[in-house]
Amino acid sequence: MQHLVIADDLVAPTKAGLKKNTIRAGMRDIQHGPLELKSSSDLHPVIVVDVVEVGHKLAHQVTEQEIAANGFRDLDDMLAGMKRFYPDFGPLSVVTVVTWR
Repeated sequence: MQHLVIADDLVAPTKAGLKKNTIRAGMRDIQHGPLELKSSSDLHPVIVVDVVEVGHKLAHQVTEQEIAANGFRDLDDMLAGMKRFYPDFGPLSVVTVVTWR
């Protein structure tokens, strides 16, 4: 089964259904179907989601709906927040948006 690692502080919002996607830098080869989300510390149980959409685009092209589904307020908040994981991240960075239910 395919899997991704998520930060520990994102486990609770994901389990609660508040975080409905992940935005990752680069072109990621994620397929529709089951996806395991593993916490970075392995202290939390694995969350299995059903990937329903995968898209590749530039960061500034991420839609308001995708930004909100990830828990960010707006594009500027997303760009700043992504620097936590990707220090060189910017509006022209290629991203993969993985949406689940």
